[in-house]
Amino acid sequence: TATKSFPRADVALTDCDQFDKQTPAEQKIVTEMINGYVTNHYKIRLPTFWNDEYLINSVHNACQLFPGSYVFEIIGQLARTSAKGETSSAH
Repeated sequence: TATKSFPRADVALTDCDQFDKQTPAEQKIVTEMINGYVTNHYKIRLPTFWNDEYLINSVHNACQLFPGSYVFEIIGQLARTSAKGETSSAH
């Protein structure tokens, strides 16, 4: 389920500014939803360190470096980097 402040249709357009204003529970929902879209698209197996805490921290850190970014872009880049590291799934 999406959050009250971020309906399902808006999740992919959540940017760093919006993400920072969310509660930790909302951030978890947003990163889980986007992670689902991205990992299904790239059909990757997730590394063992890839969990909610990792994603939320990664988005937070990326937002510090690139404040105008969208959460979808950040998680997409993480997924592509992870997929490149996978020897069994060369795309």
